[in-house]
Amino acid sequence: MLKAPKKFNKKELKRDPLLDTMVKTQTFYEDNKKRIHSIGGGFIAIALIIFMLSFLHQSSEKEASILLGKAQVEYQERNYDKARQFLEYLVDGYSGTTSGDQGLFLLANIDFQEKKYSEARAHFQKFVDNYSDSNILLSSGYAGLGACYEAEENYAAAAEAYLKAWKAADDFPEAHDYLYNAAIDFEFAGDIEKAREYFSRLVEEYPDSSHVFDAKAKMAMLAVN
Repeated sequence: MLKAPKKFNKKELKRDPLLDTMVKTQTFYEDNKKRIHSIGGGFIAIALIIFMLSFLHQSSEKEASILLGKAQVEYQERNYDKARQFLEYLVDGYSGTTSGDQGLFLLANIDFQEKKYSEARAHFQKFVDNYSDSNILLSSGYAGLGACYEAEENYAAAAEAYLKAWKAADDFPEAHDYLYNAAIDFEFAGDIEKAREYFSRLVEEYPDSSHVFDAKAKMAMLAVN
């Protein structure tokens, strides 16, 4: 008999009370900044608040990193329900942090593994719209988006997503895979001209690719049609 997934208690997920105090400090400053600027010692007050906000940001990044690490352990153990709980808390509470962004990518992967393609697509789309740190992870996000569109049989959209993955990949080893997938999806979508174009580019730009033989065969077949 399957057990319901464990719910985290407040001790496992609670925020640091010091951070909550700093948030209140930030709110107080925003509500009273005119008065702070007008009184003596305003510059000291502003400097103190800037220091506290900087500390808040560093602490948030650290907390987010810990949550991501816990989620990754559960993901690797295929405990997707427990990983999802960590990730949803991470994404909701620490958006804008590096670990929060990476958590969104991992959450999209869990959705895809569980065949929740519309949810995965939405999470991948949010990820690529906001992430800018690593071209490798960004290209993987576009590839995930392409895989979701393929699962939904929207091959034209899948092809465009794989093209974006290829363009973002630079020297990433999977770049030739993304280009091949784009060409295949253009073929499935009925856009034969673009399929030929990208099969040809694969052969020219990645002569050592494992897809070269298939790409040449496709080009010959599409030339007849």
